[in-house]
Amino acid sequence: NGLPPLRDSQQLAGEPQLFPQGLPPELNANTSLLTISSIWNNTTDSSSSSKCNKDIGNHDNHHDSSSTIRKKPCVFSWVSGLERFMDQPKKLQERINTAVVSNDGWEVLADNEKLGYVATNANAFFEMKLSLDDTTMDVVQTVNFMVTRSYGDKWEGSKVRVDAYIYKSGMEGKEEDEMTRAPTKSMEIVGYHEKETSETYNYKIDFGEEGKAVGGDTLRVRVELVGGSTFKFMGMAICDH
Repeated sequence: NGLPPLRDSQQLAGEPQLFPQGLPPELNANTSLLTISSIWNNTTDSSSSSKCNKDIGNHDNHHDSSSTIRKKPCVFSWVSGLERFMDQPKKLQERINTAVVSNDGWEVLADNEKLGYVATNANAFFEMKLSLDDTTMDVVQTVNFMVTRSYGDKWEGSKVRVDAYIYKSGMEGKEEDEMTRAPTKSMEIVGYHEKETSETYNYKIDFGEEGKAVGGDTLRVRVELVGGSTFKFMGMAICDH
């Protein structure tokens, strides 16, 4: 086969380690490549211990809690390039289409070989709408965004406004009424900086423990380009933490 002979046929001991079962640590300014693995493993160990204790208690009480376990920590998520197939425009578009109900001016594009969800004209907007499943105990406490900040004329003034609405179960009204309601939470995100490099930043809307959406509620998120002519999302996650 043209390959040189192996110098040693000895096999390495052991086998590849499994991925930790818990959620990865939050990405923030304190996250380090040197510590993220140990933090992730410690979080997984704590979660496993808590789950074990809970299972033992449920067994002692002869109570089956399987119907109350939330199986989806994030009801909607994608991260460009980090998930399987999320480096393919068609697959990313399919994922986004599961949540987006209206769109004017946003496209899945791979500029500079980095796939993302991009505003292609001024005043571009899109809306996501998710009805939370009460049979699987869906919960939403945070809406998370990974965004690109870049430089130059193309990115100057780039900014989006995010309005998030929670309609409690049984309280969702007519569509025209929904459009006039004040948002539950809002934020503005800037996509431009002076540094001559493109960087990714994380932003979060947190409804808090008391304000979170639960099974039976509806979440609507509207994103509108309010400055500049472009903006780029590299990932989104709508989660219970």
